[in-house]
Amino acid sequence: MRFGRETWSIEPPADWSAWHDAECATMAADPEVGALQISAAFNELDVSHEDLLDFASDHLNSGAKAIEVAVGTFEGITFCYGDDESHWQQWYLRDGRQALFVTYNCPADRRGVEDEVVSKALKTLSSTGAA
Repeated sequence: MRFGRETWSIEPPADWSAWHDAECATMAADPEVGALQISAAFNELDVSHEDLLDFASDHLNSGAKAIEVAVGTFEGITFCYGDDESHWQQWYLRDGRQALFVTYNCPADRRGVEDEVVSKALKTLSSTGAA
């Protein structure tokens, strides 16, 4: 089953719940280990790699090391960070005029538990071409 907005969609992991709120779309298992969240923004022109670096500049300036990725029909950068309590992975992605901000977060002691299922879901991420 596909889930998303009018300009993007994803196949959530099996047995995960998916819902929309005012700021983003969220997917999580029950019981919840972590949460995968996606929000979209649009540009007048095609989103560039430099735009993504600008969006992520606070983290990059704090020492995060960006890795270039292709995620479904999108491309961009990803990086991880965390502390003793929380683990985060963020993706800044682009396809045409659309930029997606994708985050996965979980407790630090649960890091890695859902990596495979999140990666599999992200491979299904696609632009609908409606942007």
